[in-house]
Amino acid sequence: MHGRLVVEIARDSMSVAVTVYTDGKTQITRNLIMQELSNRGINTGIQEQKINELLHYEIYRKRWIVAKGVPAVKGKDGWYEFMFDKDFKEMKPKIREDGSVDYSPNIQIVNKGDKVMTYHPPVPGKNGITVFGSTIAPIASKDAKKLSLSKVEQRGNDFYAKEGGRIALKGNCLEVMSRLEINGNAGYATGMINFIGDVIVDGDIKDGVTMEIGGNLEVCGEMDAVQIKVSGDIICHGGIHGKEKAKISAGGTVTANFIEEADIYAGGDVQAGHIINAKVVSENNVVVEGRNGTILGGEVQADESISAVRVGNEKGCNTILRILSTDVWSREYARIVVQDKVFPYTQVEINGVTDTDCRLQQGELHLTSKGLERYEIGSYVYKDVLAELETQSDLQMAEEFKEEHHLVKEKNPDEKKLILVVDDDPLFLKTQYTYLVSDYYVAVVSSGADALKFLEKNKPDLILLDYLMPEMDGSELLLRIRSMKNEKADIPVFFLTSVTDKKVIMKCLSLYPQKYLMKPLEKDELLQIIGDFFAKEQK
Repeated sequence: MHGRLVVEIARDSMSVAVTVYTDGKTQITRNLIMQELSNRGINTGIQEQKINELLHYEIYRKRWIVAKGVPAVKGKDGWYEFMFDKDFKEMKPKIREDGSVDYSPNIQIVNKGDKVMTYHPPVPGKNGITVFGSTIAPIASKDAKKLSLSKVEQRGNDFYAKEGGRIALKGNCLEVMSRLEINGNAGYATGMINFIGDVIVDGDIKDGVTMEIGGNLEVCGEMDAVQIKVSGDIICHGGIHGKEKAKISAGGTVTANFIEEADIYAGGDVQAGHIINAKVVSENNVVVEGRNGTILGGEVQADESISAVRVGNEKGCNTILRILSTDVWSREYARIVVQDKVFPYTQVEINGVTDTDCRLQQGELHLTSKGLERYEIGSYVYKDVLAELETQSDLQMAEEFKEEHHLVKEKNPDEKKLILVVDDDPLFLKTQYTYLVSDYYVAVVSSGADALKFLEKNKPDLILLDYLMPEMDGSELLLRIRSMKNEKADIPVFFLTSVTDKKVIMKCLSLYPQKYLMKPLEKDELLQIIGDFFAKEQK
């Protein structure tokens, strides 16, 4: 084969091509090609087979690749492996096999200690080499962008949930949320909700909704004919209108503006503005107060006490109040308290002793050796209870009992603190009582005048005080407290109000409150602030 040999080197030095043209008389041999490559410094990746094919087939004007470099191999950047679907669409309806639509919220739940993610570090690449024998470094592998974590802990390259709840990747944040927030109403399109933590509903819970909740439930609106089971507390800022179909159970306290035509069970207290034609069972106390404060129709049962403004009505609506105590303490403490009156056709029962037509005027009923007896409110002294507690050597409970009923003069500093909440909003008072009662003794009053009456006989450890109240606002009440000529003038006061006007704030601060807090405060935040204050005071 004779002709003119042309050698072409790629710009990236990764290949060499030769072409033989007919306008020359040079004999093309293997030695000639190798010499031409050597003259140009090409010593790597020689393609012997291609050179042999060129000489064998003697094809002119064809580019033959006679040398190849080895490209660098890119490594792998660091990446996260998720143990859940990070692109999960929570509120997207699912089509069942039968063609019907399941509107239940699709929530990805993890338990405490579950592995939720693994990080895979970068894998380095491999070097390449050019036809000249030069080394080519690969592009450096990068670490993945670091994620921010909420309630997720890292152990090496693995990540675990610090607590159970709803998991989601939002932007650059991996979080486990112990609280589920439902914007607007929870209705037919919401379906069943099964959640391990707290649930907050901004609107109403409509007919037919079913919930099973491992934490607390807070409803900003009303609850209708629902089926709800909650491990913690229920707070319904509107009220419960059950339509004779609602079944609601709580492991803790149930607080609502009203309860109507619903079946309620509470492991703690039940507190409402009124209860109408409902079946209510509480393992502790039932408290019905406020402007209405009526229990009308239905059946109300408690372990320790039932308290209301009035029971029944003039028309003689059949109403049952029942105390069924589960232990000695509850039996001795059992009572029914009525601020106004009990109308005819009301049946009351305390631990098996029944009055089928109770007509109690203002007062409280206790079961004594003589049967059901009426006492003036607050006049009954639980001497038998105290004697039994001391006999059983339950000294701690005896001391708590004596303090609560003013049977001792000095207060044990290690016992619960007494907090007085002053606010004209009855629902806010119920909410604050629910927040505080497990950690403190709590008294609530709805006006400045009632607060002054309370202070005549009691000295709380802290007062939570609203500013906007009729007749006597918070600043006037605090001024009167600070003007007292006794030790009560120095009672710590926190303003807890929604007022943001600078003049009002300055007016309040001039009276030297310990804090000025803005509504609303979440339960955990409020308890943290109060706990820190008492800890500092004790220190």
